[in-house]
Amino acid sequence: MSISLPTATIRRLKKLLLYVFLLCSFTLTGQIFKSGTVHDYYSHTSLDSVKVTSLILDTIVMTDRSGRFIIPTPPGYYDTLVFTRPGYYPFVRVTKKAGYRINLIPRTVEIDTICYPSYKKNRLLQGTIVEKYLKKPVAGASVRLWNDQLIAWSDRYGKFSVGIPRSTKMLKISHPDYEPQMVEFKRGTPMIVVKMLLRKGLADTTWKTYNNMFALLPLEIATGSIGLFYQHFVKLRHAVGVYSSVYLFGYGHALFSGGTAKYKGFKLSPSYRFYVWRNVKTGGYIQGKVTVGYFNFSKLYYTWDVDSRYGEYRSEQFWNAGFGVAWGWSMKLPKSNHGVFNITVGYQYFTMSVPPTTYSPHYGTLDVQSGWWYFVGPGSRFEVKLMFGGIF
Repeated sequence: MSISLPTATIRRLKKLLLYVFLLCSFTLTGQIFKSGTVHDYYSHTSLDSVKVTSLILDTIVMTDRSGRFIIPTPPGYYDTLVFTRPGYYPFVRVTKKAGYRINLIPRTVEIDTICYPSYKKNRLLQGTIVEKYLKKPVAGASVRLWNDQLIAWSDRYGKFSVGIPRSTKMLKISHPDYEPQMVEFKRGTPMIVVKMLLRKGLADTTWKTYNNMFALLPLEIATGSIGLFYQHFVKLRHAVGVYSSVYLFGYGHALFSGGTAKYKGFKLSPSYRFYVWRNVKTGGYIQGKVTVGYFNFSKLYYTWDVDSRYGEYRSEQFWNAGFGVAWGWSMKLPKSNHGVFNITVGYQYFTMSVPPTTYSPHYGTLDVQSGWWYFVGPGSRFEVKLMFGGIF
């Protein structure tokens, strides 16, 4: 009568017989047997057909379908085991103890040969080096250890893969066009992203490393105003800012009459700019803004509708709000790392909130002369701004 055993039981019996055989071999030959498993570094799957070579005893074994191996080594000595498999980098382990896990790295990963992760105290680190604001890859950047030993270069995609000592917590990244960086990371970190800043002496530094712009608006001097502008780049193409106009000696000439207007006041206009492009020396943007302002007229001319040569002055004051949209163009000033020029052309809605008419005992009903306000004054519908300043 035959007895059939389950497949799992047969496997366990085979392993038991194998260990008994190895124990007997150790007793007879004075050797010890070291075991372990071999896996893919990324997928963590078991690798079969990996050749494991003992350099001292010149013994070769192959891993099974579970990635396991058992190999004899001399007792009391460190042995050097070499693991090789087609499609993977060879791995060298100097060891005295048994029972460990080996991870083989596919050859699809480019690894620097200066510090190859074959030594047991090394590990693989991958990284990407990009320009901080444009996020474009930085090719040709050097990667060095704390002792200034060169271990890798970034490729055209800004990437590098390199073996480093497991105790490494800092790398030095440098490039001729960028500020060097000391990058710190935790032990065991598999991947890092390095964001580099252009050196401040380069031609395109203005648009890539400076974030704050200050400018003077000279055309507003003609209307008795001091105009200033501040802008902060939130991101490469997104900026927020504010226009401020302080009218200390505001002056307006009524069209087709002899009357003039004198006033004081201010306008504040928070703005948002989206830069359609930002090149090395120029940039183009679309702008939107909201405006709030206060004006106090010491003299505001009202004319007689029968004959505009006649009229009277009144005093008025008001608060008001409005908005505006514009297109603009900016550029670096020649031979300057900080100087910039801006021109903005657009539409503005900001009304003169005063009574449109008033009564005169001499002329009857008088109409306010506000044409100048919407043509060249603070509420001009068609608005042109020239700005000279700097970015820091």
